[in-house]
Amino acid sequence: MQPPTGGRGRDVLYRAEAVERAARVHDASYELRFELAEGRETYTGTAVLQFGLRSPDEPLFIDFTGHPQRLTVNGSHVELEHRDHRLWLSRGQLASHNRVAFARIARKMG
Repeated sequence: MQPPTGGRGRDVLYRAEAVERAARVHDASYELRFELAEGRETYTGTAVLQFGLRSPDEPLFIDFTGHPQRLTVNGSHVELEHRDHRLWLSRGQLASHNRVAFARIARKMG
């Protein structure tokens, strides 16, 4: 899944990519948690995504801008592949039903 023209390194989702991904992914749900503490300049957050995948035989990306700290795919800790504002999941990590969890630390705005 590569951008049709330009855009590498930018936070962009092309229509063709969205259509292709929508044809593969179904029944998606998200659980987001944030820990905000008064007086701290950073916050921590976790995200858990669950989704079905019609064809787990090709890599899949999750749009993500930031600095992920750890990644778990279907119960296994995996090495992060984070490039072009995307978390990439290899076909060997994917199944028909998936649970993806990741954490991040970020600086508070304002």
